[in-house]
Amino acid sequence: FLNDTATTEIYTEQIVGSVRCVQETGSLITQLLGHSEAVISLCEVKKKNLIASGSDKGVIKLWNMQTMICQKTIEAHQGTIRCLIYTEENDRLISGGADKILKVWNLGDYTPVSYTHLRAHETGRNLVCRLLLEKKK
Repeated sequence: FLNDTATTEIYTEQIVGSVRCVQETGSLITQLLGHSEAVISLCEVKKKNLIASGSDKGVIKLWNMQTMICQKTIEAHQGTIRCLIYTEENDRLISGGADKILKVWNLGDYTPVSYTHLRAHETGRNLVCRLLLEKKK
């Protein structure tokens, strides 16, 4: 989505809390700076040409991939955001946090539309993502 002629990989750097966009050749396209803490989760929001990043401190940032600017910052969870998933059919971003809360966000106005408290919580960091992916199948 950043460059039509080459594959772009998006990954995080735990040390500085940045998001790096790199071509498959390894050359850096850009680095998205704005988180003050480690970035733990990433999710592409293709319909809106955004990347969502979730931090160790419960913050979601939505990055415009044309301008490379943070479009929105959401104080989402108390503690680490373990996973992010985008559902294109209803334009929702789902975040799962270490606070054992699952939140569904409306990307029209960036408000939460529902919360679910998880009673049983596996210690593995991607439990919520695994549950959501299994449900989508």
